[in-house]
Amino acid sequence: MEIKLLFLSTLVLLVCCIARNNFDHFLLVQTWPHGYCERIQRNCSIRNYFVIHGLWPVTAKGKAFLSRKRKRVNVSDTIGRGNLFKDMRYYWPGLTKTDLNLWEDQWFAHGSDSPLVPLDYFQRTIQLRKLVDLVKALRDVGIVPRYKGFTHHKSTYRQGIMKITGHNNTILKCYSSKRGHLLSEVMLCVDADARNFIDCNPEEFQQQNCGPDILFSKVKTM
Repeated sequence: MEIKLLFLSTLVLLVCCIARNNFDHFLLVQTWPHGYCERIQRNCSIRNYFVIHGLWPVTAKGKAFLSRKRKRVNVSDTIGRGNLFKDMRYYWPGLTKTDLNLWEDQWFAHGSDSPLVPLDYFQRTIQLRKLVDLVKALRDVGIVPRYKGFTHHKSTYRQGIMKITGHNNTILKCYSSKRGHLLSEVMLCVDADARNFIDCNPEEFQQQNCGPDILFSKVKTM
């Protein structure tokens, strides 16, 4: 009897661990180039709009989905040279590496862990990005990027973004500098089909590292 109970207990723990590592939904991760480039302090390509970092499959708690099925793909062959390629060069540029290297790395690190085939992964990421103009969303609540600007409470950032996503799905990431907490990335929760925005689970907001007041900054040379 004790052996059976031990076996059942082990089986339950194994099932729980597997469940925690199961794919649940996506995070659309966008980078604010000015905040990112100020943090890395090296050659970096600046854009005045949010660019895609990646579309990341995650567990229900927002943790990276763990898989051993990762494989590389020839992105050039996958996306061709048509409108998708043009959109990716605009919305998904490499800030410190070539565009193609960034796309290939994001597919290998994240896309290949998702249930999407490569073409769908890239197409849906672009479609989601086109739905959200974060610079405009923040400007509509009075947040404008400046080098010597004013800080705004993180709740104002989230309220502005919520108006365009329709969901409580905004996770803010910052770079802590001498000037304060500079906005670096915005992560938005997306459904399992990578088509619609959804509310984030409460545990996911623990990934935020910004203080209460955030600076939407431009680098000094711009």
